[in-house]
Amino acid sequence: MIIIVGVGRSGTSLLQSMLNAHSEIGVLPEIKYFRRFLFSKSLERFRKKNGTRALIQFLGNDSLLSRLNVDFSKFIEWENLADRSLDLKIFDCIAEEYLGKEGKTILGYKDPRCIENLRQIKAWFPNAYVIHIIRDPRDILLSKTKADWSKSRSWFLHILINQLQLQLGLNSGYLFKERYIEIHYEALLREPEQSLRSLCEKLGVIYEDSMLEFSHSATKLVSPDEMQWKKETLGPLLQDNIRKWEGELSCLQIGSVEELVGSAFEHYNYQKTCSTLTPWQTVVFPVIRTMNDMAAAAYDFLNKVRI
Repeated sequence: MIIIVGVGRSGTSLLQSMLNAHSEIGVLPEIKYFRRFLFSKSLERFRKKNGTRALIQFLGNDSLLSRLNVDFSKFIEWENLADRSLDLKIFDCIAEEYLGKEGKTILGYKDPRCIENLRQIKAWFPNAYVIHIIRDPRDILLSKTKADWSKSRSWFLHILINQLQLQLGLNSGYLFKERYIEIHYEALLREPEQSLRSLCEKLGVIYEDSMLEFSHSATKLVSPDEMQWKKETLGPLLQDNIRKWEGELSCLQIGSVEELVGSAFEHYNYQKTCSTLTPWQTVVFPVIRTMNDMAAAAYDFLNKVRI
């Protein structure tokens, strides 16, 4: 299985469409199954409380799962499970039916926020490949100030979340060893074929030119209510969709990103442009960044405990 993660607005949907255009890889639409059900084993508890019939009805009425057109009533008898939990068994059935309909053999799963749950993913899917797509945090901030789902939130909060999620990736990505693959959004735009060839080699599949013709693939993965912030996924590839922040973010926003999202500038080679800080920034930013890094460490520790 291939799992795509990354900070929101970092290009996960574009990569999802490209991989889904491969003849062997079928990537599920973004159903958020892991975070909603699997990690908490909530479906297993639901069935014990309400029964299998009610569970089937619940799954059939779920707005995200309904995108898959899966007939849950024809699945195996969930009353008699072997050594796998109900939540995982249901996912196995969803994956098997989806791949069968698509005529694919390799499952892909995309959820940006699962960058926060790499330890759980490793426990549930020890042989999975994880692709972490990384983007300039200044362009991420600009994009989040425009997308319907995020534009009403504080831009400063977006910066803190960016650092938190990047740090969690650094804290846990090593668990997958060579199956943890980092790819830069900017490289994917500037040199798409070379980037995809390298990615396919690491995944153990043969590169196909169809991956660059991803528009049809994207139409099956993007729902109408996601179109406002995912329309660029439909193509064509916007190779100039880089460094747009330069003319649109304020000096305060740029300085805040560059000082607070340390992982991006220390580990992923993005270059700072704001050379001077105000006195209050010099005092406050190091404190905020330390607290955010401590929060990432605490969150990572809690993930260890939950497994």
